[in-house]
Amino acid sequence: MDPEDPRGGMSKMWDDLLEAPGEMGEMPGGWTAPTIKVPNPVDVGDEFEATSRKAPKEAADQMNNFRFN
Repeated sequence: MDPEDPRGGMSKMWDDLLEAPGEMGEMPGGWTAPTIKVPNPVDVGDEFEATSRKAPKEAADQMNNFRFN
């Protein structure tokens, strides 16, 4: 991992971990490892952080859609 960019290193490590079995090619007997796609936790965390910062404004904006009697 690069000490200057730990998030990038974690992201690359995650991708390498999941892609390694599929990159081995054909195994004896003609078997190949399945390809697995799972969201990168670093990217998911970044998206959650960016979206959660918008949540209070979105909630306030949605109050305009309600009519109180």
